[in-house]
Amino acid sequence: MDASCHVNLPPSSFRMMSIFHDELIKQDELLEEINGSILRSENTVRKC
Repeated sequence: MDASCHVNLPPSSFRMMSIFHDELIKQDELLEEINGSILRSENTVRKC
């Protein structure tokens, strides 16, 4: 979207978009942490 494009949304919509973005970032960070934890535990488990 370029600077000449005007969006006619109420201010509350921009706030909700901001919150949604923040939640997506938090979710991504949490998933990376979980994946790292799973990979570490797979390396420490003895395989028969």
